[in-house]
Amino acid sequence: MPTGARRIAFAHHKGGTGKTTSCLNLAGCLQARGRRVLVVDMDPQAHATSGLGIDPATAGENLYSVLAEGRPLSQVVLETESGVHLAPSSLDLAGAEVLLQSRPDRLQALARALGDVASRYEFILLDSPPGSGLLMLNCLAVADLLAVPVDSGVFARESLKSLHLLLGDLREATGAGPRLWRILVVANRRGLFESLGGGASTNGLQRDAGTIFGGAVPVSRIPYSSAVVEAQRRGLPLRRVSPGSAANRAYERLADMLTSEDRHG
Repeated sequence: MPTGARRIAFAHHKGGTGKTTSCLNLAGCLQARGRRVLVVDMDPQAHATSGLGIDPATAGENLYSVLAEGRPLSQVVLETESGVHLAPSSLDLAGAEVLLQSRPDRLQALARALGDVASRYEFILLDSPPGSGLLMLNCLAVADLLAVPVDSGVFARESLKSLHLLLGDLREATGAGPRLWRILVVANRRGLFESLGGGASTNGLQRDAGTIFGGAVPVSRIPYSSAVVEAQRRGLPLRRVSPGSAANRAYERLADMLTSEDRHG
């Protein structure tokens, strides 16, 4: 597939770690910098779809049609109010995962679909479902950067180890997978960064991530903001609802880093 778009997968084994929140708010910050951004909602729960103001029940054709029926991805992409483009999801996508099981290209289905639109975008953000099923694996297989949102609890290190093993299995099976990693430590609803196994949370996690992934892994702290809920309710990125919030400023800094990296190769 064309290499023009930078493909970032947001992935974690469990739900509630901030995958969709981080995906949508980073997409909004990148779009505000004049970048052409596509969000691909690979989660049948369709939270990224509704989080960008699109009702999954009335969106029309979605990723099920692409992955299960071979419809070109360009025919289902929508432009949302925020200016971010969206490949929508719905509960039907769970059925596509079942159908993919018997296909020889089951780990490359998303990569093949993205070939239809990749040259139109500078960033493609993939919101993967929790777990380790085929929809998540398709996201990992096509990504060149993996963003792992972890909650600020004591099991963050263990989840990174599990994800590293999964990536190893994926590379062995397909030779594909992200080359770069970034950890997003997302504060819990009390707005706290709990101790990650005891000790300095971010520094300790960064050291562990470097050991697990075999190299330096950037770690970003994302503070909690109650405005996130209002942004999701309104179907807009956080920067459109509460640009001065600490959480939005953290996503703005992350967008700056990514666009800087993009400019310098």
